[in-house]
Amino acid sequence: MDRYYYTNVVTTGEVPPGEMYALLVDRWGVSHDLAVALMSIFGGHIGDIQTALLNLEWDQRDGDTPVVIWGDACMSSAVRKCIKWPGASDTTARGDKRRMRLLLTQLAETGFVRISHPCDPVVEKMVKEKIAGLVDIDREVMEGVDPSVWKEESRAWFGLVPTKHAMRLAIAQVLNEPYRRE
Repeated sequence: MDRYYYTNVVTTGEVPPGEMYALLVDRWGVSHDLAVALMSIFGGHIGDIQTALLNLEWDQRDGDTPVVIWGDACMSSAVRKCIKWPGASDTTARGDKRRMRLLLTQLAETGFVRISHPCDPVVEKMVKEKIAGLVDIDREVMEGVDPSVWKEESRAWFGLVPTKHAMRLAIAQVLNEPYRRE
């Protein structure tokens, strides 16, 4: 895995729900219902919510019916790339594909997956596609993830978290699509 991911600090634009709600309603003047709808789609991701509000404002100026479309086609595309990924090698392909689907399912369901080694090719693919970020037990505080996940009996020193709430929703959406042979 590229050393870049281990030597750089990544700051995310997610904030806790209470703070996001206060920002939307008290500072930005958004109605309660719209604030709740935006947060249910984008979580506390400031950039995604701002983009949705700007798009909503643009649609209203054009006289169109206001519509907020959650997420981004790029997120679903990245998830599909991971699902279609042939695996690290011919000898590990079947296990890599199963493991990819398992990790994606855990990310969608819990928002956190403990992993034993960061150089796992499945983990590397997920990080490369910007589906998940790698976190370390010693240095990470993750908003919305219970610290007790590290205390369970495991040798896992690393974990994966979705890059943002909307990505978690995109993973769930793609995993729930009807299976299609290509």
